[in-house]
Amino acid sequence: MVVEKNTTYHFTYVSFDKGIVNIEPAKKDWDFIWTRSTYHRNNRDRVIPYVFSDFVMINHLGGVQVAEVLTSTVAYNDFKEANLSTLNFSNDRAARYKVANNHAFFT
Repeated sequence: MVVEKNTTYHFTYVSFDKGIVNIEPAKKDWDFIWTRSTYHRNNRDRVIPYVFSDFVMINHLGGVQVAEVLTSTVAYNDFKEANLSTLNFSNDRAARYKVANNHAFFT
């Protein structure tokens, strides 16, 4: 099977049973996903998986940027458009945030 790059998508996925499958939205059709992720930690002689639920990832390849706003700094209901100029937005791949009760995120 030949897997050709499809410039509509960031990645090309292949199933051994079905061939090429489109399982992600087109790269310009999404900003973030709310999902889960697994972190593997080495603990002496074994690997311990830790599952993060409520995990947010951004489409950094599509140029999406995100900023973290702590509700300890400004209440959610008090946040206004004028506050956007005070935020530091990032599209760094490492800009992945775990959602918590005291955070709000803007893309």
